[in-house]
Amino acid sequence: MTGTHSILDSAAPSDVSDSPFAHLLRVDCLPEELYRGLSQAMPRPTVPANTPQNFLALIDPFEPLIAARLTEAWRWFVSHHTSPAFFQSIVRVMGPAIRRAHPDLETRLGIPLEAAPTVRANDPTASQNPRTPAVRLGLQFGFNTPVTTSSSVRGAHIDKARRLISALLYFPEPGDDAGGDLMLYRHRGARRLHGVSVDLKDVEPVSRIAYAPNTLIMFVNSVDAVHGVLPRRPTPHIRRYVNFFVDLADDFIDSRPYQITAPAGA
Repeated sequence: MTGTHSILDSAAPSDVSDSPFAHLLRVDCLPEELYRGLSQAMPRPTVPANTPQNFLALIDPFEPLIAARLTEAWRWFVSHHTSPAFFQSIVRVMGPAIRRAHPDLETRLGIPLEAAPTVRANDPTASQNPRTPAVRLGLQFGFNTPVTTSSSVRGAHIDKARRLISALLYFPEPGDDAGGDLMLYRHRGARRLHGVSVDLKDVEPVSRIAYAPNTLIMFVNSVDAVHGVLPRRPTPHIRRYVNFFVDLADDFIDSRPYQITAPAGA
């Protein structure tokens, strides 16, 4: 099955939860046959023997050697989810939540979200053009290497200051039950950040997103969008997902008022 299905097909603004921050959770996100075909044909990274456990590898599907091996279904999927049409879907579903989290964003852009032109992130031709649009859409194949000692690939944090939207679609390998769920947190009181990291004593867990097949989590990034990956037990399996993101050309999230000078864990 090739199909032309978006991860936001049939999603609506009413599906977006504001607790603990604006996010969309979709279980059974894609039609089962399409998901199964994508999962079976997902590129697999080459992992050298000395690679650390729980190491993050991100693969650009537009890299020529990778792109040449993608199936027809993957080529359509990658192309659509980095397209202006997909950004319009994001605005349709997440637009109200974006405006609540960042009420001055459209003023900064000088244009309504619906009218904002887009470009594919990391497009080498666009990077050389001073008129490159401010909104950049990206997609990556994400992998975390096998685990020998229970550990987390990434603790509690917010995403970088130019990121507007983050999303993950999970593709666990068959038989992978080692964990690695995503936890969404809420600040316990005043916001306390160490760069983009957050000490667990300063947040409380609210929503646990299972690392389960065909599960999508999409959220609006902000100083309140604290999330982290829970530890995985020892496993020979690679943790697999597709990473979707929307970045702006410049940083727009100001976390300076909430920065703590002491390092996390001190």
